[in-house]
Amino acid sequence: ASRVLALLIAVVAVAAAIPAVRLLIAGASDSESAALAELPARAQVSMTDVSVLPAIVTLVGAVCAFAAAVVSIRKTFAPQVLSSKYDAPAVRRDEVARRARTTASGAGVQDEGEDLTERMMWDALDAGEDPTDESGTRRSSD
Repeated sequence: ASRVLALLIAVVAVAAAIPAVRLLIAGASDSESAALAELPARAQVSMTDVSVLPAIVTLVGAVCAFAAAVVSIRKTFAPQVLSSKYDAPAVRRDEVARRARTTASGAGVQDEGEDLTERMMWDALDAGEDPTDESGTRRSSD
């Protein structure tokens, strides 16, 4: 649904940009000005004065809307991974204990993504693991 909405926003942005670009490049014709002003057929338009500021503002808005649509489309393709802060405390403690055991058994060699944060160390202590202990022994919890 978000991709469809982003695609719709992109189409509207392009549709809004077309008249602004046409006005900036070619200017306004007398007949188009008369039609837009809904003048009767007997009225003669002899001169048209064009202000470019509204066209520029419309063009900037259209570019911003198109960029937002592109970002929204790209964001929907990104994997949706929830943060571990929403995990239950028991799940976090088990994960930290597993990482602490892996770190201890790997003789202190860690992958780049396996660094223990301060929160993980506290969770490891809550789980009865000592994240600084290289031997991997578990302390008894009373």
